[in-house]
Amino acid sequence: MDIKNHIKALITAAVMAAVPAAVNHSSASAEDYIVENAQVLTLFGDVNFDGNLGISDAVQLNRYLLGRINEVGNIKNADLLADGVIDIFDMVYLRKQLIAENKPVGTKLSVKVVDMMSGEPLDCADIRLSEMNGDYLYDIGDTISTNGEDVNYYGLPNDKNYKYFLTVDELPKGYDSGYAIWDHVVIFDIEGGTSEKELVVRVAADNAEKNVKFTHMDWCQGRENIGYGNLFITDKEGNYYYQRQYTGEMALPDGDYHADFNFFDYPVAFVEPDSDFAAMVKENYPDAQFEDLSNGIDFSVVNGKPDRELFLNFGPMENSGNIINVNCYDSLTGKPLEGVKLSLVEAPYSYAKKTSWVSDGTTKVFNDLYRTGYDCYKVVVESVPDGYIKSSRDQGVGFGYAYNYSTNFDFYFTPYDGDKELSFDVLTWPDKQPYTGDCTYTVMQGNSVVLSGIKPGEKFGIKDGEYMLYAESYGDNEPYRGAWINSELGQELAKETDIFADGAAFRSDMAKFTVKDGKLDKVITLYVGDKDKGLSDFEKEEIANQKREEEERIQKEMEYQEWLLNEAEKE
Repeated sequence: MDIKNHIKALITAAVMAAVPAAVNHSSASAEDYIVENAQVLTLFGDVNFDGNLGISDAVQLNRYLLGRINEVGNIKNADLLADGVIDIFDMVYLRKQLIAENKPVGTKLSVKVVDMMSGEPLDCADIRLSEMNGDYLYDIGDTISTNGEDVNYYGLPNDKNYKYFLTVDELPKGYDSGYAIWDHVVIFDIEGGTSEKELVVRVAADNAEKNVKFTHMDWCQGRENIGYGNLFITDKEGNYYYQRQYTGEMALPDGDYHADFNFFDYPVAFVEPDSDFAAMVKENYPDAQFEDLSNGIDFSVVNGKPDRELFLNFGPMENSGNIINVNCYDSLTGKPLEGVKLSLVEAPYSYAKKTSWVSDGTTKVFNDLYRTGYDCYKVVVESVPDGYIKSSRDQGVGFGYAYNYSTNFDFYFTPYDGDKELSFDVLTWPDKQPYTGDCTYTVMQGNSVVLSGIKPGEKFGIKDGEYMLYAESYGDNEPYRGAWINSELGQELAKETDIFADGAAFRSDMAKFTVKDGKLDKVITLYVGDKDKGLSDFEKEEIANQKREEEERIQKEMEYQEWLLNEAEKE
């Protein structure tokens, strides 16, 4: 038997994209369908195991019964009566089956495709059935068009539990986009000894109201975040409604339901209501509510609405907290430095929970850190001991997951025993008012940070020399930014101020200066203005490129899905 003609490899990564598209074959009409493709263990009547039911099977069975051959292609397939004995009665049944007097023994499977909300049969749909066995799919017959009717399969094996894979395609207009790609597949079991089984495939119309929402809350990040798995929705009798629902938003008719969640391979878990992590979350989010999700979620839809709010609460796996190590050093000697006051800030741009300490010459270790996402932790230098300047920037880290990751923050501070009489101003343009935002400023000498975290008007001191002063970063919600010299705002500032006069600064929030005998060589005034007017042509081009690249990515993804569909059709 050329088994390649009858088996699809069920490789997990590929089947997610490719198998659901493998449905565009010649279609039979909606009628009782007798299984005619080979299976791994049994397909009643396919004696020679060549994937077809025909006269050659009768010939081989006849020769076996007469003792002319000692074995057949598939001994289980030859036991048509499933009584454990291969004898003349199986031969009689096979002959009647070949002339269509008898349908094969085994399980009868009835499949119907209906509207999700009304339960009414859809006018058309193409279905294709395969058996799942290990890493392979074994096709059972051709693609069949339902034409709004039930499709019945006969002759399915019933000697043990079997798993099946049903693809649905060619749905009516108005149903063909909402029920997309992987959700064209229904995977189901038939228990051994089952004589009849009904499978109802429910499809939501494209314009069906998504009246039920499961909020996916990632409490490590403190925000909604889908992508950790999918929902499996059944009614209380176990009938399928959604097998792989990814977004949490869906259409469901009135009724009683049960939801289970299938986790992907990410280091996350449901938050246990009585866990230490749940208690920590409630400190920062007092309204957070948790329930035991280990056995799924039972809920009802009444008058088109769920009977309660539905949450999937994600948190870290057990004993998976991250670690931050903090050290302070004298930048000249490299020896540990005592007396630096620092703070670890968790979620610095939301609830900003602060833990402060003073360096004692040893490594400060923070264990069991569970906040994740961009800039989830930041170490801030609050003050330095006498005889030093704040010559090291604040440092932040973003963890993707709480998964026993570790990072080190090393701070180096420069000795300085001079006066602190230097300062600078930052004004908004065009109203020339003092800038009061959160941006701080850094002083550099060459490629080395000399002083960081300075605010406008703050007094500081550094040794004599030439320096550059520039802004560190602005918050996403701040209306102001420094302007590039070639921007609209930059050209306006160049005409009205001397910010670019020395030729060293190319942004309005930076300046070159010299300290001599502990004094500045000039009065330093920086400017910030409307962030959009301050963009350079390069930045505008980068924004346009990013937008174009995103559009191209979406287009390529669509083309790839179309390619998968075409490749599947070739099979």
